[in-house]
Amino acid sequence: MQVMPFDRRRRRSINRSDALHYQLVQVAEDFDLDMFVVADELGELVATSTRSHDGTEISNLFALFSPMLVESRSASAQDRARGVLFGHLEELGMFWEADEIVVREFHVDGEKMLLVGIGEATTMREVGIYRAILGARRIWDQTDHRAAA
Repeated sequence: MQVMPFDRRRRRSINRSDALHYQLVQVAEDFDLDMFVVADELGELVATSTRSHDGTEISNLFALFSPMLVESRSASAQDRARGVLFGHLEELGMFWEADEIVVREFHVDGEKMLLVGIGEATTMREVGIYRAILGARRIWDQTDHRAAA
C-alpha cells in the first residue's frame, strides 16, 4: 500500500481570510514557529494561524500592538509597547522572549500590512516570514475578500 504525502494545496479557499489562515498555518508548521498574525496598519486583525478562542485573543493582542512594534518605530516606543504587550500576555499565561516576536511591514494593493512572526529567533524564522509574506501577497491577488466564508 502506497501512502500519499499530505498535500497542503488541499486546503484552499476563495475566501481571503480562510486562504490566509491556511497559508499561515502551513508556514508556521513548516518552519516550526508558534504562530503568525497579519494586521492592517491600524492594528486590526486580518488573519492568524490559530482559530482557538485563546489563540484568537492572543492574535488580537499582537495585531493591536503590531503598529507600535514595527521596526520603523523608535527603540524607546518599541520597548514601551513590548512592556505593555508582555504584561497582557503574562495575564493570559503566555511567555515569550522579546527576540521571539518580530514584526515586518509589507504592502498589498497599496495597503500597509503587518506580519507578526512568533517563534525562536533563527535564520529559518526569517525564511518563514518571507514565505508568509509572499503567500499573503499571492492570496491577496487571487482571492476575493467578499467571498462567503
